[in-house]
Amino acid sequence: MTYSSCLTDWSGTHLVLDTSAVINLYACGRANDIIDALPHACLMPKIAAKELEAANAEAREQLSFLSSLVSTSRIQLIDLNESCFVHYERFVSGSRSLDDGEAAVLAIALEHGFLPVLDERKARHRVLDEKPNIIVPSTIDLFLHPTVFQSLGSEASVDIIYTALQKANMSVLPEQRDTVIALIGKERAKTCQSLPRFKSLCQTI
Repeated sequence: MTYSSCLTDWSGTHLVLDTSAVINLYACGRANDIIDALPHACLMPKIAAKELEAANAEAREQLSFLSSLVSTSRIQLIDLNESCFVHYERFVSGSRSLDDGEAAVLAIALEHGFLPVLDERKARHRVLDEKPNIIVPSTIDLFLHPTVFQSLGSEASVDIIYTALQKANMSVLPEQRDTVIALIGKERAKTCQSLPRFKSLCQTI
């Protein structure tokens, strides 16, 4: 494989999850096992959690899922302190504004030296502009972490990735694409529309 989790050498560092990461964890069906296997504490801004307070049934299920993770201490919801709020206001204003959840994730990560878990390209670019040397894991990095593979087993870990791609259209970075295809197999990859260059993928495999 040419790609592994960027978190491998960062054991113990707190992770700040965006809403998309929680949705992907919900979709994969093994969130408790994944979080338990990770050598990181997982945090989520309360502002990001509020994005799940929609009226539709799926969002209510996702919010209930998040509540169960909080009640079992797998995820801790946190508020923005005064210093974080200064960052937050910058990120939600101007021509490159982010949504509230992403802005809160970045604000907390930058203020406290935590790692933001982000899938959206715009938010990832924004944090790298602010702090070029920081690593920015995506949900795939959680799934590809060696401790997850070791705890759940390779076959179950691969099935988790495929399930999240199918049920949540989980984002995959271009540099992760070949590894994901190699893991889930070419036939299953042709059913995952969130893979980069999906149309050309279907024509070539």
